[in-house]
Amino acid sequence: MDSVFSIVVVTYNQKDLVLETLESIYSQTYKAIELVISDDASTDSTPEIIKAWVEQKGDRFVNVVLNFNKQNRGISGNHSAGLKLASGEFVKYLGGDDILLPGAVEKMCNFLLENKEARFCTSRVKPFYEDQGSRIFLDDSFDKWTVRKLLSANVEEQFRILGRRSVLDAPGTFFRKSVFEDFGYPDESYKTFEDWHEWLKFLLNGERLYVLNEYTVLFRKHPRSTSTSAIYSGNRRFYQESLRVYREYVLPNIDRFSAAEVISIYSIVKLYTGLLKYGVDRQTYKRLRYCRMIDPLWWLELPRSLMRKIRYELTYNKMFGEESK
Repeated sequence: MDSVFSIVVVTYNQKDLVLETLESIYSQTYKAIELVISDDASTDSTPEIIKAWVEQKGDRFVNVVLNFNKQNRGISGNHSAGLKLASGEFVKYLGGDDILLPGAVEKMCNFLLENKEARFCTSRVKPFYEDQGSRIFLDDSFDKWTVRKLLSANVEEQFRILGRRSVLDAPGTFFRKSVFEDFGYPDESYKTFEDWHEWLKFLLNGERLYVLNEYTVLFRKHPRSTSTSAIYSGNRRFYQESLRVYREYVLPNIDRFSAAEVISIYSIVKLYTGLLKYGVDRQTYKRLRYCRMIDPLWWLELPRSLMRKIRYELTYNKMFGEESK
């Protein structure tokens, strides 16, 4: 009998996008899928659309669980609610606007079966945005250097990589559910992050990150995406919670890092602290970037970062236009 793979779809006001997400799960080649949908008190017609779709197509799944929060619980709270309801041996969460690529669940399941000790895993995603009905694909933030580094790294080295900054895309991650049962579900007091602090917690408890070097998800970017626009959108909570992750998980373990990594971490903390003090806006961010210039790793990564920055600036201006000014 095939292992049950639970897909936890987390939704909030995605009435125009959620059907594409659900159809991408419906069309997977792997049969033993449990579908869990947790809606975070949407104010549009998302819940009604979900219910109608499940009524029509729910028989395709080994089990369907629907959860509709009466009050908005935030990103971590909604993820936690959905994960707790999942009963499969394997589990992944998926945003209500992201798309599973064909055969993705089978690839993830085979990877977990081949790697018996793997409980904390990631794969690659294809970020995109839509412009006048066309999909414009962006650079994969999980670049080849990162893949090579994480594939060859032990748990300690992986913590040092992810402790400097979050380099994983949450839609690419998947797990054995037992890792949450052993180390806890996402901390609901985080309202912006559902992932970075959770990954660091796993690594600190000795859970190695396993990397499936294949694409599994189309990751939709839009103006509301925290990771896409936080730098320029005045998102104070993003910076507050980033600093909280550093203070709760990274700084207490600062002795694990090299001297260059310590300087890098403190330069980021200084930058984020300055933004919160002087104003979270694009101009302030540019003025305070000198904080990063003391970071030796920043200089080593500069050529690659500059090319990514140029591409990002062009994409950002196209995505958000005059809103950024």
